[in-house]
Amino acid sequence: MIFENIQQIFCDFIKKASTDVVIFCPYIKLSTLKSIIKEYNARSLSIVTTWKTLDILRGISDLELYPFCKDIGAFLYINQNIHLKVIVDSFERAIVGSANITNKGLGIASKPNDECVVIYENLTFHQQVHLTSILQRSHLIRDGDYNEIRDLIGSYQKSFSDINKYDDIDFEITAKRDFLISVLPMSKDISTFFRYYSDEKTSARNQIDYKCATHDAALYDIPNGLSRDEFDTQLKSSFFEQPFIKKLKEFIANEKYFGQIKEWIQRTCVDVPVPSKRSLTGNAQVLYEWFAKLGQDEYGTDRPSHSQRIFRKE
Repeated sequence: MIFENIQQIFCDFIKKASTDVVIFCPYIKLSTLKSIIKEYNARSLSIVTTWKTLDILRGISDLELYPFCKDIGAFLYINQNIHLKVIVDSFERAIVGSANITNKGLGIASKPNDECVVIYENLTFHQQVHLTSILQRSHLIRDGDYNEIRDLIGSYQKSFSDINKYDDIDFEITAKRDFLISVLPMSKDISTFFRYYSDEKTSARNQIDYKCATHDAALYDIPNGLSRDEFDTQLKSSFFEQPFIKKLKEFIANEKYFGQIKEWIQRTCVDVPVPSKRSLTGNAQVLYEWFAKLGQDEYGTDRPSHSQRIFRKE
């Protein structure tokens, strides 16, 4: 365990990060965050934190995180249930500890907290799945969310003469998460998905397929230790009960062709910006695989002409 120089430990970890950095931390002060990401060079940065009304009014949480993240091209997520403090590099290595990203937490205040951190170099498949699941359950903040929350906090500041008299006022951030492209499966081959799920010691692995497997295990909440039959049963149930897939089944009706599926996904998803049909080719290919393998008693796929078809069996 590391007890000293936590701010520098965070700086060095983020500086050396290879591709994607995700910070999970309930309390983040903007000035402290800037001090640990000043040499950040990774491809993307995501921050998952909490924004509870009374915390914002008391200055414990910082609304100005959003404009800063927007300026540097980072993604800000809100998850009101997190208490963990973790920084992840590509979901493979992590710093885990007790410190919030505040001056007291990182030991740079005049009266700092006693904190500690531990560095893990090789996260297991299921540890990666758990952290991915937290990120998936978090709400990505956009301009509309930020403006609404800022106005709400402004109205409370006018009426709160002594905020310590008031119970915490929490707010719900509504999301159309069920119709984001990110809730569609990513694994092109379900057998490969199961291989990564079931074998923690897999050394020779395709990184893209491995990331797709962690995404799907988190998305469909697949518990540890299932046999192949149990895995397929759980996956089939979770996949076909997902709202996006339920609507897709209604659209398919008796049959639809590949281009029609792509057009429907583009029209139905709520992503901003709306993805191009070309970018949805991979999503449609994966959906064909999952319908054919998991719904083989009900659905089939073929290519009666130049375009692939998915159809409901008699």
